[in-house]
Amino acid sequence: MIDHVYLGCLLLWVAVGVLAYLKTASPHWSGAGLSLTFFASLALNHWFGALVCALPWYTPEAGWTTVDLGFKLSTVGIAAFAIGCYGVAPLLTRSCHPGNSRLLPSPPLILKGFFGAGLACYLAMALGAKRIPSMTAVLSTGFNLVFVSICLGLWDASVLGNRKQLGVLLVVTLVLPFFTVLTQGFLGYGVTELILVLSFFVMLYKHRLRLLLALLPLMFVALSFFVSYMRNRSDIRAAVWEGRDYSARIEPVLRTCRSVEWFNPWDTGHLRPIDDRLNQNSLIGAAIQRFDLTGHRAHGETIWMSVLALIPRAIWPEKTVSAGSMNLVSEYTGIVFAEGVSVGMGTVFEFYINYGTWGVIGGLLLMGAVIGVADRKAGYALRSGSVFDFAKWFLIGICLLSSTVGSLVEVTPGVVTAVVLTVLLRGVMGREPAAEAFEAMPHEPGDAVNL
Repeated sequence: MIDHVYLGCLLLWVAVGVLAYLKTASPHWSGAGLSLTFFASLALNHWFGALVCALPWYTPEAGWTTVDLGFKLSTVGIAAFAIGCYGVAPLLTRSCHPGNSRLLPSPPLILKGFFGAGLACYLAMALGAKRIPSMTAVLSTGFNLVFVSICLGLWDASVLGNRKQLGVLLVVTLVLPFFTVLTQGFLGYGVTELILVLSFFVMLYKHRLRLLLALLPLMFVALSFFVSYMRNRSDIRAAVWEGRDYSARIEPVLRTCRSVEWFNPWDTGHLRPIDDRLNQNSLIGAAIQRFDLTGHRAHGETIWMSVLALIPRAIWPEKTVSAGSMNLVSEYTGIVFAEGVSVGMGTVFEFYINYGTWGVIGGLLLMGAVIGVADRKAGYALRSGSVFDFAKWFLIGICLLSSTVGSLVEVTPGVVTAVVLTVLLRGVMGREPAAEAFEAMPHEPGDAVNL
């Protein structure tokens, strides 16, 4: 049965979410939506599941005690994240203010170069290049340049008042989850990409309340599609993973769209998929209970693995560190998963199995500070006309997002690759043309365009 502390935890998440939204929308924060994206990703995998388990007509699959333990610890983590992001990061980025600079559009040639490079990385992965040692991190990080170019396109549309371009890019963004379902069989990747671009758009759009109200029906439609997708997921993945042509892949997706069941919070059949797939709290709670029985800790093992992950496999072919949970979730929860199933640890889980509750507090505080710095650095570069610096910090932020459902092993190679990749692109494409070369609309520093 839900207690007052659990209810307070649910409300604290809402408060942090409101703070993240207001900060992103505020001209004084001058970010690029990364902090809001990180919060939304954590909320998607912790808060929604906790809310479902709080409903009196629903019984959590993992058991109420397990979910209760996990959610209360994840709430401690989100509070630490908020302090690090919105308390510590501004102290570290006091110089990140655009001053009296004007809002400028991106150089078209560089924007197209980013998109082309990202598309080339995707095609290389599709053709099997990721099987080459050390290429997975390079190509996956390079593919994120597509989202850099989409966000820069939204920025240009807002600066130049091009509503048509803005509308086209937003429609493309809404299609991203369908793209990842058709190409990979996974919905989660596309949803994260959608959240990333929409969080960037929050920073641009001046009518804050109007946008917030528009997000509510979008969330309802998203939940409705999610429960319908989970119903047909096996058919969709079979078509994708067996390498069938796209007409065969599209058929089960269209069937899902035609038979969407509108989300009903009183239908336990709709609540179960959310509990199953969007409730990392059950794994955290299981890890807490497992530790109480065994006293077994990782003692920084996964942190050290994230350092070893920086060594390219081309140099160290026998490297045992790989992306994913490496069965650590099973080891620290005692849960045996089906063969071939990979379960991501997530930020809270990983810091807990290493250093306990204080590890969660310190780890999320540090993660919040790093995300906040990346967010403000990216926003400062964007408003100052430094497109390559924006790409660098934005790519770093995207790589950090993978820790919300994955592990730090996946983060560190991506961050290093993001820095190296943007340096190489700057060398190939040349530096940005002088700001005076653009005919830009004058605006107050950091202010959003009135779209």
